[in-house]
Amino acid sequence: MSKLALAAATLCAGLLAGCASATATPDASGTTPPPSSSPSASASASPTEAAPVLGPDGFGPIKLGMKLDEVEATGLVTPATGTAPDAGCDARVKITAGAGGTDGVDGLLYFSPNIGLASITMYGDVKTPEGIGLGSTVVEVEQAYPTFKVEEESAAGWVPASATATYRIGVTKDGKVASILLQSNKQDCYE
Repeated sequence: MSKLALAAATLCAGLLAGCASATATPDASGTTPPPSSSPSASASASPTEAAPVLGPDGFGPIKLGMKLDEVEATGLVTPATGTAPDAGCDARVKITAGAGGTDGVDGLLYFSPNIGLASITMYGDVKTPEGIGLGSTVVEVEQAYPTFKVEEESAAGWVPASATATYRIGVTKDGKVASILLQSNKQDCYE
């Protein structure tokens, strides 16, 4: 569940608890006032939450090109600790947005000293807008992205996400998606 959805659910639960604990007290005449005519909250289940999306420009409020302090201000990442590397990508920040990743880590962010956020690698239940996620088959990827071709050497394929970014989709030997990365076409800190 996303932090925003969790906060909303907590707020609603608190409001409902406050309403449920209020009891009618007799007024000065000794009679108890009638119950309020305000509508009651429904006990029905909430709609199914959609999978988080790694879109063509980023993950929710986290966008390619943002500076480290801007990304940290979203509240969806671990704060950077230690010192940034002298060269290459700064990969000290992890996404912890509740997307079902391993050990609470839902993604890794790679910052370039020149362009800001250069790349986002996602885990867990995250999908592309076309519905491709970890465990999708190569056939599903090819249907969503007709230009997708797996390169044997890297066991991955590249497809345009937008005019300024590309998805790198890694696959296993049995033809399942094992990784999804969104990369700025201007990234300059690896490979």
